[in-house]
Amino acid sequence: MKKFISDSGAGWIGLIPLVGDFIETGIDTYKSYQDVYSKKPESNIESENDIYRVFENEFRRLAKDKTIVIFIDDLQWADASSLNLLFALGKTIRANPFNILLIGSYRPFEIKAGRNKPTETGDVVNIRHPFADKLNELRNYSKKENHITGNDNWFNEITMKPLSHDEIIELINTRFKNNKFKTKFFDNVYNITDGQPLYIVEILEHLLRDGTIENNNGVYTAKELKMTDLPVSVDAIITEKIERLDEELRKVLSYASVNGEEFSVQIIEKILKIDELDLYDYLEDLNKKHGLLISEDPTRVKDILLEFYSFSKTLEHKYIYEKMDAGRRRALHRRIAGIIEEIYGDDIETNKAIKDSYNLHKQIGLGLIDAVNLQLTKTEPGSNDAATPKADTFIEAAITEIQSAKDSYEQYAMDECYDFVNKALAFLSKVDDENTDKQLQKFEALLLRNKAQHWQGHYQKAKDTALIMEDIAKQLSLPEYIAQSNLCIVKASTDLGDGNLIMHYLEQAVEIYENTGKKEMLWEVYLQTGYTKHAAYAYDESILYYEKAQKLADELADEDKKADSIRGLGKCYSSKQEEDRAIDYFNEALLIFEKNNDLFKIGIIYNNIGNAMLGKSNYKKAREYFEKSLKK
Repeated sequence: MKKFISDSGAGWIGLIPLVGDFIETGIDTYKSYQDVYSKKPESNIESENDIYRVFENEFRRLAKDKTIVIFIDDLQWADASSLNLLFALGKTIRANPFNILLIGSYRPFEIKAGRNKPTETGDVVNIRHPFADKLNELRNYSKKENHITGNDNWFNEITMKPLSHDEIIELINTRFKNNKFKTKFFDNVYNITDGQPLYIVEILEHLLRDGTIENNNGVYTAKELKMTDLPVSVDAIITEKIERLDEELRKVLSYASVNGEEFSVQIIEKILKIDELDLYDYLEDLNKKHGLLISEDPTRVKDILLEFYSFSKTLEHKYIYEKMDAGRRRALHRRIAGIIEEIYGDDIETNKAIKDSYNLHKQIGLGLIDAVNLQLTKTEPGSNDAATPKADTFIEAAITEIQSAKDSYEQYAMDECYDFVNKALAFLSKVDDENTDKQLQKFEALLLRNKAQHWQGHYQKAKDTALIMEDIAKQLSLPEYIAQSNLCIVKASTDLGDGNLIMHYLEQAVEIYENTGKKEMLWEVYLQTGYTKHAAYAYDESILYYEKAQKLADELADEDKKADSIRGLGKCYSSKQEEDRAIDYFNEALLIFEKNNDLFKIGIIYNNIGNAMLGKSNYKKAREYFEKSLKK
């Protein structure tokens, strides 16, 4: 535009500084020119309309032999008189068309939000954005009766949506043509930016500058994406957007950010201690006018309908949350944990998502976890620093994570189980090794890790974990813990085909559990001995131990343990090629698993029956059971 002005026929226009209100400045420049040179410029300018005429004439002159395209970005920042120029050009394009394409872009929510204007008293009031009126005028003008020229396709609006996941991948691959970025990197960029092109470009350049993206001889690689700070440009954009809000709206956003990227209206209502309808007024304003929030679907808990909103952009949530004072942030997390307990009560233990949220708020509030990066706070074990949580606090947090790991294991969510175990062990690492409670909970956490590793077939890792458990058990001189670790070592060693000392470990475990009267654990040893003997092709000895396990399960009145024992018997008889007897045992176990709705074990039993049918050369039935197994 500056070059266009300088090259215009009306030479005096080139003297107009491109700041402030362009049109008003243009008229002032015209008058100054007249005063200095004691004559009028070649263009007679007395009003804004005269300025519009000068621009229109110059555009028409340039468009005689070619089509000209004018692109005006960030119209939300334009002054009122410049918007009038845009509207005037629009009308003349319709009334008397020529070869011009006028394109303007703006951020819709900037227009809806209006503009802050200082008053004579020093207060700041929010006024309607001038572009909103001009946009409505253009829309209304386009709805008027067909123009005599027939030029009725002169005005169009295009809404630009955020980029999709695939479009972001294409953008990144275009910017970094030869890259080895992992799928997770693309996913993280999408999740952090919500597909906003401006944020994507700025963050990619930021990651390149801070070394997250590296150029190794023309090949781009990326480290794990951790947005510890925002690019200055993005920070400035969000700052301007937030600071224009009045104090009440900023407070609502600030407190809501602590509840999470998605937050409960009822929780924010209790924190702010305001009327529910007043809060909805604020939320609706932040949603419809400022575009900062999105209304989500409600959830019913204990006959209470809970309403939810979420932040429309992840980066804006991150900005608001991290700008809060750390002490206030922790206090709010503690308050929210208390409110969650008040609202959900016993349902916290039965709903994983609620439980995880409650635990996180509690742990951040206690100073166990850094609120920004969600890592454990940097403290040394046994530190006497007044700000450092006490050992009991870390141990209590570890117990909570161990329980969550148990829940995940029972639901066959092994990756989640690992995450909770790792978090528990991290909490325990902050406590001195001499603390007995620490060692007991560490054993429990490692036991769950061992079980998850074994379930996933990582037998060597499971054995290594079991050996660490054995060391802890011996240090504590606790026979039952020694027996438990022995059993874990046996399980892993059996599947590794490592027969050394297996029976020694089993015999030691049997002796310990028989002496302590721990029937549940004795059952597990019998079952494992049956499995170990079966793996060693000692089928008759295996059957004896599975029968012992079945008898003990009957004494315990535990149907699930009984079914596992019976299934073991079925496998032994199938290995002995007594398929009919094996199938009878499998069907007996199947009835119990179906009664308990254990889909995983039902699938295993179908597979066992399928193998037995193969042994009978009944291929049709075998295929039928294998297909049923796959469906489970």
